[in-house]
Amino acid sequence: MASRRAGEKLILDGLVRVNGRIVQVLGTKIDPNRDEVIVDGKIVRAFKKVYIALNKPPGCVCSRQDEHDRPTVYDLLPKEWQIVHSVGRLDFNSEGLIFLTNDGQFSCA
Repeated sequence: MASRRAGEKLILDGLVRVNGRIVQVLGTKIDPNRDEVIVDGKIVRAFKKVYIALNKPPGCVCSRQDEHDRPTVYDLLPKEWQIVHSVGRLDFNSEGLIFLTNDGQFSCA
């Protein structure tokens, strides 16, 4: 939906409602399975967390885009999995296991 800073601005601007009430406190906790969250009039749904273990072949980078136009690990993924980011990275010529996820807590652990 938004980055942390952009989300804070949405809250401060009074554009976020939880269960019909305007959120006034930054860091308000919700239960995505029970609470209804509306941002700027649109319902926000929780997303499914995706975890991918990929055997990165040599000759591709772990970046989403490469300034030298080399292949990336994202070129190996189907379009519906493009919402992930790599957890760490391997060098261009390295081969091995790399994790990709959209779970921010997992990637920081």
